[in-house]
Amino acid sequence: MRSLLLRLLPALLLPLLLCACDGGGESSDPPPAQARHVDDARGYVEKGDLPALRERGRLRILTTRERETWLPRRGHQPDLELDLLRDFAREQGLTPELVFVDAFADLIPALLAGRGDVIAADLRITEARRKQIAFSVPLRFTREQLVARRDDPIRRRAELKGRSVSVPAGTSFEQTLAPLAKKYGVRVLHTPPGMTLDERLDALARGEIDLTVADSVRLDIARGYRDDFRVPFSLTGEVPRALGLRPDNPELKDRLDRFLEHELFLRAEQPRYREDLPQLKKRKRLRMLTVNNAITYFIWKGELHGFEYEEMKRFAEKHGLHLEVVVAPDYASLIPMLKRGEGDVIAALMTDTPERRRQGVRFGRRYLETAPVLVASPDAPAVDRIEALAGRTIAVRPGTSHESLLRRLQQQGIELKIRPLPGELETEGILERLAAGQIDYAVVDRLRADIARGAGIEVRTLIDLDEPQPIAWAVRKDQPELLAAIAAFWKKEYRGLHYNILRKRYFDHARGLKAREEIRVQPGMRHFTPWDDLVYRYARQYGFDWRLILAQMYQESRFDPKRVSWAGARGLMQVTPRTARAHGFDPEQLADPEVGIHAGVAYLDWLRDRFPETLDVRDRLWFALASYNAGLGHVRDARRLARQLGLNPDRWFGHVEQAMLKLSRKQYYRKAKHGFVRGREPVRYVRDIRDRYRAYVALSKDWPPPDATPPLRPEAERKAR
Repeated sequence: MRSLLLRLLPALLLPLLLCACDGGGESSDPPPAQARHVDDARGYVEKGDLPALRERGRLRILTTRERETWLPRRGHQPDLELDLLRDFAREQGLTPELVFVDAFADLIPALLAGRGDVIAADLRITEARRKQIAFSVPLRFTREQLVARRDDPIRRRAELKGRSVSVPAGTSFEQTLAPLAKKYGVRVLHTPPGMTLDERLDALARGEIDLTVADSVRLDIARGYRDDFRVPFSLTGEVPRALGLRPDNPELKDRLDRFLEHELFLRAEQPRYREDLPQLKKRKRLRMLTVNNAITYFIWKGELHGFEYEEMKRFAEKHGLHLEVVVAPDYASLIPMLKRGEGDVIAALMTDTPERRRQGVRFGRRYLETAPVLVASPDAPAVDRIEALAGRTIAVRPGTSHESLLRRLQQQGIELKIRPLPGELETEGILERLAAGQIDYAVVDRLRADIARGAGIEVRTLIDLDEPQPIAWAVRKDQPELLAAIAAFWKKEYRGLHYNILRKRYFDHARGLKAREEIRVQPGMRHFTPWDDLVYRYARQYGFDWRLILAQMYQESRFDPKRVSWAGARGLMQVTPRTARAHGFDPEQLADPEVGIHAGVAYLDWLRDRFPETLDVRDRLWFALASYNAGLGHVRDARRLARQLGLNPDRWFGHVEQAMLKLSRKQYYRKAKHGFVRGREPVRYVRDIRDRYRAYVALSKDWPPPDATPPLRPEAERKAR
């Protein structure tokens, strides 16, 4: 079995959510909460083998605090490495537990010191490391490849003579380049600490670095959203990547190897196949076809969200399947991709219509419904009945059921005019054009129109144009067992607790706190909140103006310590449990004002440190605030886009914020690493905090400072690592 696996592994594509490792030190937001998390400073020491781990009941997975995030588009499963270890732990009757260290270089020392049991860091197997630790069977094989600008003519190794190659310090790339430096005089340069692969590719495209080296799987992911680089040749053959273990834990290694051999054999990559549920269960994977938007599937603060994504993930877990997401380039491509075997089920808020059934798909049980509605710009004349459409020009995406509806109305004698819109334009983009007065009328579905209005897009919904249509998941005709399983799932799920929570989360108009309130000063007022002393203490500890933190706190929670957001963020500073764990705070204590404030300020400080100190101190702060709201990945995407648009990537107001707004348009977000973002939210967030901060400064300029040393409980005294 093992020899068969090793022959098959080069063909496997097992992309992982990589950490700051050999591949170039990619990093972004903390990892998703797939397992119990602890801070390494509070962990216990255990060096024993599997029997000792069973006595403790835990498998401690060592990883770095920073991990790369991206929006998976091609079926790449995020955190596959952690998912495999989670499944292995449960098979062994253990609780998986993430243990964080600050840097990649800390992983092996922490393992050998007994602070963790296995390293999940996409480790390359090298002879030097074999002298320190043991490795599992390889999870994948990858190549280290030379990367050049798209117009660079380099083709052969001999053409490296006189060139310079920039790579992260301390990685295996340096070892790979050493013989080339000796033979061809290649100059090996170090990139700045913490520089991500995308930042290296950006610098390459701008001509700031000559050449670089990257992992082939990372480059394959990058090709999904950018086309400004090329790979002239590989510098290595296939090199193995694996999990790291202590050398004196042979039983753990043996059990883990056997588990991985079985799992990896089942997950052998095939780009296209057409199978029903029994065969999918043998593969242990389910491919969800969808689109990237603010309802179905998106990434926010480094974590994957979406009504369809969360329900499909729940369905997959019930059947013991790992969910993979395949993003279609546009809505019209979903059914053809399903029929070609590029996915197993469509989950994209698709309406069940006769036209779609005639294309060869079958729909499951209805779980939502929506009606096509006429929407209008703020200044367009009102329309109160279908007959009044005569003489009006109505915008619609071609090839949709909405266009078919308008054609039927024309055949019925209503002389309306149809204005085709770009096929890749999402509903939100259509409504934005309406709000801007670029078009007067359009047809969209009521569900999306209501959500967009709740997000602040000013359009009017006039009349329903047809009866409500059911929304359901779609499968091929040759998948009767999958269809039956979907029907059974929705029969139980529909209107249940989990469904109602998700429906409220994604379709409730009041998704965030959007109201702007006046600041009122009462006679004799000398404080803003009951927690001014705590805010002052932690703001000073981390180097912030305490009134800025108050302004952010107001924006996050309206000073309500018990508030819980649509995404599960809690407390005065609306810190997510995932972020709290990654930075050493107990998520169950976030409603405690002291813990919530400390966690939020520590996280803002961590985000600020992700941006170069060479930036203007104010812009560095605005970038940190935008990242706090939308996620670090989206802000990095916006900085990259700003540079491409000729804007200043180091300035937020008037520059990067403009790029952020464009990332809600498909022509831009389809080329962004983290995909779609509702850009107006972080833009408004930063502006509102800035304005309120200025008001707080003006109001408090004659006040005495709060008490700098309030009593603290032990768990809040420790600075988050």
